[in-house]
Amino acid sequence: MGNRLRDLRLRCDLSTQEMVDTVKADYPKYDKPLQSKCERTELYAVELTYPAFKALYQKFDPEGWKKYKTATDGHLLTCRICGRLPEDIYRRFIAQIHQDGFSTVQAWIADHVLAYINARSDDP
Repeated sequence: MGNRLRDLRLRCDLSTQEMVDTVKADYPKYDKPLQSKCERTELYAVELTYPAFKALYQKFDPEGWKKYKTATDGHLLTCRICGRLPEDIYRRFIAQIHQDGFSTVQAWIADHVLAYINARSDDP
C-alpha cells in the first residue's frame, strides 16, 4: 500500500520544503525529518494529522481531495444509529428481517425509523 502523503508529493511534483512550509503554518515544529517519517509510516509509525493532510491536499490538489474524500468515505447516508444485541437475539433478528423481505438491516432500520416518525407526526 502506498503512502498518500508521498503520493501527493510525487504526483504534484512538490518539493519537500513546499509541503513542510504549508504544514508549518499550523504546526511550527514540523520539519523535513518529520515529513520524511510521515512519508514512511510503515517504518516509523508516524502519520500526519488529518487537518494538516487536508490543508496540503486543498492547497496543492483540490480535485484530488474531492476524490480522496469520496474514496475514503463513500457513504451516501452519513448519519448513524447503532445498538448491541446478544448473539442469539441478533441471529433471530436477522432471520426475521430477511423473512419479512428486507435485504439489509439498513433497509429495516430506515423503514422502521420512517414509520416511527410518521406515527409521531400524526399525533395531535
